Amino acid sequence: MKNLLLSLTVVIFFAAENSIAQPANDNCANAINLTSGTSCNYTSGTTVGATQSLAAITCGFTGTADDDVWYMFTAVATTQTVSVQCGTAFDGVVDVRSGSCNGTNINCSDVVGTGTLETVNLSGLTVGAVYYVRIYSFGSLPSNAGTFQICVTNTGAIAPANDNCANAINLTSGTSC
Repeated sequence: MKNLLLSLTVVIFFAAENSIAQPANDNCANAINLTSGTSCNYTSGTTVGATQSLAAITCGFTGTADDDVWYMFTAVATTQTVSVQCGTAFDGVVDVRSGSCNGTNINCSDVVGTGTLETVNLSGLTVGAVYYVRIYSFGSLPSNAGTFQICVTNTGAIAPANDNCANAINLTSGTSC
């Protein structure tokens, strides 16, 4: 009876330990939209409970992409910065992609150590285009680690609303200006 009770306790503990809910943005299709600003307006994030959607990239170090989560932003300037403030027990890898979730990696950051600020400076962006940001841990984490703060800032001039032909302003001709 004692062995049966011990076995049931282990099974219940194991099941509870492995039943952590996945974050809503565990898959790229559910990427959380970030709004770019002239100053950093952080959004809280976590990789706790996340699963792998793509292989790790080489960015200084490779990392362990078994817990990646996704964000996206629409470029409002040709140069922008993605900042990720890692929690005290989290050593994050930041992977920025263009075109789609599994599109081209355009830049990344992997500063060694937990609790660091990962900064990815982006240039040559297309105003109005959507870019995807993937965050994952460098190594394996305790079940309660993986927290961070993320923001996107404009570091370049913001393009006017009529910067593209599709958004041209209709002019009415007249006799005076």
